[in-house]
Amino acid sequence: MEATMSFDEHCRIGGSIYQGTIQGNMVAVKKAKHDITNELRLLQKVNHANLVKFMGVSIDTDEYCYLVYEFAENGSLDKWLTPKVPCSSSSINIRTWDQRLSISLDVANGLQYLHEHTQPIIVHMDIRTTNILLDSKLQAKIANFSRAKPLADSSMLKADVFSFGVVLLELLSGKRAMETKKRMILEDEERREERLRRWMDPNLKNSYSIDRAISLATMARVCTWEKSSSRPNMAEMVFNLSVLNQQSSEALDTSWTDGLETQESIQILSLLGCPSLWPSSGVPNLIRGVSSQRWVR
Repeated sequence: MEATMSFDEHCRIGGSIYQGTIQGNMVAVKKAKHDITNELRLLQKVNHANLVKFMGVSIDTDEYCYLVYEFAENGSLDKWLTPKVPCSSSSINIRTWDQRLSISLDVANGLQYLHEHTQPIIVHMDIRTTNILLDSKLQAKIANFSRAKPLADSSMLKADVFSFGVVLLELLSGKRAMETKKRMILEDEERREERLRRWMDPNLKNSYSIDRAISLATMARVCTWEKSSSRPNMAEMVFNLSVLNQQSSEALDTSWTDGLETQESIQILSLLGCPSLWPSSGVPNLIRGVSSQRWVR
């Protein structure tokens, strides 16, 4: 294929994705041999600033299909959170709290669109940092719809919510996600904050207040509750992230946390080796004391 120099290895972005040029514009081309009928059907129904734009498809005589997407100049989010090689000083680096919070909101907006504004409703089923791309302005875009499905059961939506919570944990910690059986309850508030400080990505340095970090950690926590019905929906996450993004001390709508059992706040699946950060006495508000501006030192 001329656009990708016949899929030369130098043009490979990762996996079966190649960088190419069509009419002078940079594009990403996915080379696929499996049945892409379902993926195509869904891609043709979506259009949102926080989803990678699908531009077209070509079917070759050798039975390969080539899906053409907009090109995201800064690649996947995981490359910047957990780089295999040190980033050069001249390259972009997601080292600030505001950048990571903005990326969180972008992904939440993209998921809310899929969950509420498509017909049929679409469940992505593969939200992870490798499938979140960043353009030249660090705007996040959800990519890879190979596992996406039309909604068959409302509980499917909460699978995306869980995965989104894992992404939040990775943004907070700068570590890859992993499941662990370790569980812990930190009853003392000061110890809780100290534990969070130690767990946060050191690359963030002093760009965040501990109260805002606690707020985002809480959002990640409720998204990853084992009981799927207790997880929020993406509209609620967009609202809460928008408030946090605006650095507002306005109280949030936490009505969706009503009725949660105390035991549920104890039995949380820990990710990234981070134990439960909250006491077992109840469910916390999502945004806690952001007006106090206690900065990490």
